[in-house]
Amino acid sequence: MKVFPDANFLVAAGLRPNGDYQQVLVKSRDQFVTSEHVLAEVARNLERLQRDPTGFIANLRSFMRITDQFELLPAGIPLQGSGDRQALAEAIGAECDVFVTSDTDFAALFGQRIKGVLVEKSHQYSLRILTENGST
Repeated sequence: MKVFPDANFLVAAGLRPNGDYQQVLVKSRDQFVTSEHVLAEVARNLERLQRDPTGFIANLRSFMRITDQFELLPAGIPLQGSGDRQALAEAIGAECDVFVTSDTDFAALFGQRIKGVLVEKSHQYSLRILTENGST
């Protein structure tokens, strides 16, 4: 399965190297996909939180597929932020199966498929992966 974690998922993983989200990145058999746009946002947010993002971003690059593809979102998608819209458009363009986020701006889309991509809450995705791998 191809999974596109939103920046907030990756920032949480970067902040807590022993936390659930980091464990998901290590233990999941899913193929993770990201973009330069998301990696830049992760780096900015980690720096704002006074964490050096260099090693973490390099690690993400070592196992994640970086996409430059995107697909326009259907009309009426209730997302205001251009960054949110871009991240979901990149997940769709990369033909991902799941877009994982804890961003409440996506609340109206949780559990829905947008052009084939399931929008899933970060907690639900991580719980499913960790349970499958016997980590909970």
